Amino acid sequence: MSWDSPENSLRKIYQEYHIGSLHDYESEYLKKAFLFTEELWYQQYKSFSSICFVMLGEAPLFGVDQNYFYNSRTNFSSFFRYSDIKPGADNSPMEANKKCMYKDLRDLRFIILDVFPYAFNENDTKIFYGRNRDGRNGMSTSTYKNLLSASCHEYLFPKLLKIKDKAEGNIRFVARYSRMNVLEGIIKPKLIDLKLLNPSDPILSIHGRAQNMDSERLRRLYKEKCGSLDL
Repeated sequence: MSWDSPENSLRKIYQEYHIGSLHDYESEYLKKAFLFTEELWYQQYKSFSSICFVMLGEAPLFGVDQNYFYNSRTNFSSFFRYSDIKPGADNSPMEANKKCMYKDLRDLRFIILDVFPYAFNENDTKIFYGRNRDGRNGMSTSTYKNLLSASCHEYLFPKLLKIKDKAEGNIRFVARYSRMNVLEGIIKPKLIDLKLLNPSDPILSIHGRAQNMDSERLRRLYKEKCGSLDL
């Protein structure tokens, strides 16, 4: 997928919500982050033989350090630590630890999928997800929802089709952040249409205190659908 479609959608959102013009430096940053993370995600996807469990995230913070879950050269963060899925695992900032985690996740048939193609953060872009360090909200709920509506057909939905190709029947989907519940009306109908989710199954949040994950809930939901976490 090229950057053209996400960029055009974003320009329309910026205009509709009076955010301002999408400056060249902002577009170049978002394009760089998009192309970099897309390549890494597809590398991981191709390494899976089957998929049973999907954790939905928003988008990486990226920034100057190129922070992204599937970038093995960046540290673990509160978004997802090795110990969240494997208690006692080494969370120290070593590339080898991340690569071990990737292997374990492949063996567990557990993949992480971001729903937005935009690596917003408070330093590089006008808007951002969640709240910043000062407690200021990054974007309104309506902007958040319309951002997904504008980009999902070219970005998220094709990836869901890819996941369907490797799905073991119905999949358990969870959302990393509780604020993502407002997106369920856009995402869930597509999952049902693709027969990836039973209509009666919710997309549950695994958000814990502060920015941390509720790892106990994550492990419980995984076991209910996909079996033992023991490798």
